[in-house]
Amino acid sequence: MLQTEARSRAVTTDVCVPISRLAECIEETGKDLIASYLPCPIVGHVSDGNFHVAMLLDPAKPEELEEVERLNKRVVTRTLNMSGTCTG
Repeated sequence: MLQTEARSRAVTTDVCVPISRLAECIEETGKDLIASYLPCPIVGHVSDGNFHVAMLLDPAKPEELEEVERLNKRVVTRTLNMSGTCTG
């Protein structure tokens, strides 16, 4: 039986928006993640408006790195546009 080495790594975001914008931000981010081919769960401690996207990728695949960069840019831009911060 052939065994292969797992290459998945997680790249995470750390964003925070005002509580009044949290549901909207997560909903819009979720749409981006559903449209992506990468597995990207959302986790967070949302009582303070903070959440994280864990984008799972194979770092040896340039197209997956590009997709992570694209998704991260969308999350950060959306967060800043909602008066949030991307520094957690």
